[in-house]
Amino acid sequence: MRTALAPAGLASRIRNVVAGLDPELPAFAIRSGRDLLNATIAGHRFNVLVIGIFAAFALTLAITGLYSVLAHSVEQARRDFGIRQALGATPGNIMRSVCAVRSLRQ
Repeated sequence: MRTALAPAGLASRIRNVVAGLDPELPAFAIRSGRDLLNATIAGHRFNVLVIGIFAAFALTLAITGLYSVLAHSVEQARRDFGIRQALGATPGNIMRSVCAVRSLRQ
């Protein structure tokens, strides 16, 4: 039933019309289309929310792990970087060596 009125106020009118047509016919659980749709997809929304939370947690762990491994690797090569700077290496050269050497070791 389409209407411009509020769906909550129509329930009693709908029951009266149904009772006028057939008194033996029960009219219960009268809900709007929006309420019915929300009830139908509520489970899917919850599943998507839980999966999203786990995905965000996994992404945070991955970023933290990558940062930790790279920081540890750079800390181990700290003296080497100091020597390279003393011999004239630029910060860009050192950054490229960090990215290139660390990826080759794996």
